[in-house]
Amino acid sequence: MYCEQKSENGFFESLKQYYLNFGNIDKAAEDVHVHRNTLLYRLKRIQDLYGLDYKDTSIMRKMYTAFELIACSDGREGLWMS
Repeated sequence: MYCEQKSENGFFESLKQYYLNFGNIDKAAEDVHVHRNTLLYRLKRIQDLYGLDYKDTSIMRKMYTAFELIACSDGREGLWMS
């Protein structure tokens, strides 16, 4: 239930788009259809709630891989193919 509530707030999609756009805040915000400040707020909340340093490049690589695995488990070929 907790994860579902956070998902509804756009945390998952915001983080995913941030990583898919290689940290480009403006492009990620555009893809999530929110203002860049909203995206920055969400990323900061994720950092505060989970201790995830979203700017850390080693975490960026791990999270990108995790999102690729999620896409594959959903029957898609990967994020680049979706």
